[in-house]
Amino acid sequence: QAVTACPVGAITYTSAPDAAARPDMRGIALTPQTSAGHLPLPEGVFYLPTHSRGSYGAAAWLIRRSPAHGNVLVDLPRPHRRLAAEIAALGPVDYLIFTHQDDCAHHAEWQQLLHEFIRQPAPPRRVVHRGELPSWREG
Repeated sequence: QAVTACPVGAITYTSAPDAAARPDMRGIALTPQTSAGHLPLPEGVFYLPTHSRGSYGAAAWLIRRSPAHGNVLVDLPRPHRRLAAEIAALGPVDYLIFTHQDDCAHHAEWQQLLHEFIRQPAPPRRVVHRGELPSWREG
């Protein structure tokens, strides 16, 4: 549990774990109905607990909207195929919103994963506050 809970991925295995010790990533997007602080979330908001070292441990969220408007990812967790499949099962993701310049890691990987699982005609649009643009970088 510590391996998946560490917000910056600083806890790792010193040797390859056996299958029983590996974290179970099934249901990770859909089952948590509480935030990291265990507060109840509004319906349609999902806390994504797979923090990324690349985004300095930023908390990632999925906001489920009507199919006509598409879902929203706020900041991004570590890329994970199973997690992407579960997010895709909820419908298209129209926006990737970044709350800070340091929280934009993995946007290209997530665009690719979402395209692979959803096959939506256009990739999600990236949204970042104008004040963060001077140091925005691709990749």
